[in-house]
Amino acid sequence: MAKYENLMRGIKERRIYQRIDKDILSEIPDDKVLRSIYDCINGNKLDSSDSFPQLSPETRAVYACTLLNWEVVNGGFIEFLYVYAEDFLHEALLGLKFIGANAHHDIVSRVSDLTMKDGSADEALEDAGVLAQLFPLNNEYTELCQSQALEPIIVSFARTHSAKILVEPDAPE
Repeated sequence: MAKYENLMRGIKERRIYQRIDKDILSEIPDDKVLRSIYDCINGNKLDSSDSFPQLSPETRAVYACTLLNWEVVNGGFIEFLYVYAEDFLHEALLGLKFIGANAHHDIVSRVSDLTMKDGSADEALEDAGVLAQLFPLNNEYTELCQSQALEPIIVSFARTHSAKILVEPDAPE
């Protein structure tokens, strides 16, 4: 019960920024950078198909790579594909290349080739053969993340490109 209470307290106490720019980003500790950008984009409802493309390529890369990584590490590719494939798989692939996470990109690209037919993963997620092929890719991704964690790569990219990481409710780019 204490673990749950600590988790809930952490959620309630975390700062959610209404805006993120280079100056604000420089004040956020590394371990909170990705959550802060993610929360700011979600809080401003900039993750919609209308608003997301208006964000800078750097901001989209950070968000999509973070979303992909969190979902796959916590629930596997099936969870990510089921919930986010149509909206964020392509952005995550672009983002992984952009931030230089080539080994991660290779695995996610194989997942995309396996599952994305006609722009949707729906049929693939109902195919037992495809699902059986996803499990080894989950393991491969997990093993890669143990030796080459993606979060520090994303944080380093965000720090290096901080002038281009801009999240504002009224003017996303």
